[in-house]
Amino acid sequence: MRYELIYDDLTRKQTKEFLKLSRDKRTEKQILAGKHILSGYFDAVPFMVCDETGKVYSRCIFTHYKGEEKGYIGYFESLDNSKTAKLLFEKVREYAKNIGITELIGPYNCSFWLGSRIKLDNFNDTYTGEPYNPHYYPRLWFESGFEVFEEYHSNIYKVPDMRDKKCAARLEYFKNNGFIFANMTFFGFKRQLCEIYKLLSKLYSDFPEYKKITEAEFLKLYMPLKKILNLKRVLLVYKDGKFAAFLVSFPDYSKTKGLFDFLKTRKDPKRLIFMYLGVDPLHKGLGSALAEIMRNMQENRLSVGALIHGQKSLYYGELVTKRYGYALLKKHI
Repeated sequence: MRYELIYDDLTRKQTKEFLKLSRDKRTEKQILAGKHILSGYFDAVPFMVCDETGKVYSRCIFTHYKGEEKGYIGYFESLDNSKTAKLLFEKVREYAKNIGITELIGPYNCSFWLGSRIKLDNFNDTYTGEPYNPHYYPRLWFESGFEVFEEYHSNIYKVPDMRDKKCAARLEYFKNNGFIFANMTFFGFKRQLCEIYKLLSKLYSDFPEYKKITEAEFLKLYMPLKKILNLKRVLLVYKDGKFAAFLVSFPDYSKTKGLFDFLKTRKDPKRLIFMYLGVDPLHKGLGSALAEIMRNMQENRLSVGALIHGQKSLYYGELVTKRYGYALLKKHI
């Protein structure tokens, strides 16, 4: 079979074919049109490999930030076809080299804030917010010369059947020393999201491939979370009126079907996803207190401590029943 590689300016028909493999058509369509809220930060170039009929076998969006020697490959989707995936990656490599790029990183969906990382194992179990991909994707990347350079994992926790005395003591200490523990609220959501943005930007600034965005851009990206969060399970911590820490959990909607099931899950989830945790470095030990609150939030539920960087681990390691692996990949060119 003869394959054709198409990139850069796509026709309307080609764009339609490109988006057929999409898992987020709205965002990808905005990026391809240069109309996404973050489009001003990067140049995005689509690549796709088709057969004679126009059917897409492999595709991605290559991203370049001006002044950088790194290039990013994201929104990668492909059939299980090594030939077309290699052709795609090779063309991206040639294009990137011609504009001065020295290394390619992926999967990275144009921005730190739009998703990254490849799932490496446990493909039969998913959870809300997970960077999911089919089981053969790692093989397609590795066959084209990409290697792991940043590792992540998620801890799968059983229903709590124990208590860590150190974490419990830390929680009591902070409660007795002027720290206020509160939940996110419906009417204060925007203001509280701004507080999270400021601390999160400070804490995440040294994360791999982090890219700073404005508060207004952050709000536009994350205000929709108001519809899916159970605000009673989002914790905010204050000390002397200043924001000190946050803990954001999501109900796991991965097995929900229909609106009624969605509303039921939001109110009383069977599994909680602890997605974001941040503590101001001024308050040493507060992380242990948040771990105790996480245990209390679980009650009789399973949970996931999601996307932990490197070898770091959350507390209550004795409750971990399984660990899922993820990675950012890199290739020198």
